[in-house]
Amino acid sequence: MPRQQRQRTCENCGATFTTNHPNQKFCSNQCFKKARARYMRKWATRLANRAKQNAAQRKFYRQNREKILVHAQDYGRQIKLQALQIVSYLEIPICDNCGCDNLNLLEVAHVNHDGEEERESAGWRRYGHGMYRAIIKGQRVINDLKVLCKLCNIKEMIEQNFGDKGFKVSYSK
Repeated sequence: MPRQQRQRTCENCGATFTTNHPNQKFCSNQCFKKARARYMRKWATRLANRAKQNAAQRKFYRQNREKILVHAQDYGRQIKLQALQIVSYLEIPICDNCGCDNLNLLEVAHVNHDGEEERESAGWRRYGHGMYRAIIKGQRVINDLKVLCKLCNIKEMIEQNFGDKGFKVSYSK
């Protein structure tokens, strides 16, 4: 069954032409080449503008490096605190084992100690902010997570890998 003839308007010169191809946009190969050349010039201009923009961003970073790093650290702390609050169901999260409330020591621990495998499969980086963001957005279930301080988490990992060695962790304010 042959395709039907259609009237089209050339996107380059505006001339009307007849075609049976549904996606044809130009009346001739010459118009196509002119349109492509115009597109490539525009693309090269955008590329040059992008290089200028990248140079400006690098300059801004060099001039404001300390402020940017402080902001990133504050953001990381806020994300961590929100995730800890969600997992612990408490306004001020504490370690489930020893009661430590120092936010620098607290972390989200996996009940089955399979956090490394989860980070690798999900593509999250080492510091866990990807998991924290997933917890906050509700994309990560929390029934296999708990809040532990770093010492209690290491103690549990040692006990799981090497058996009970009689370690004891306590926290005093």
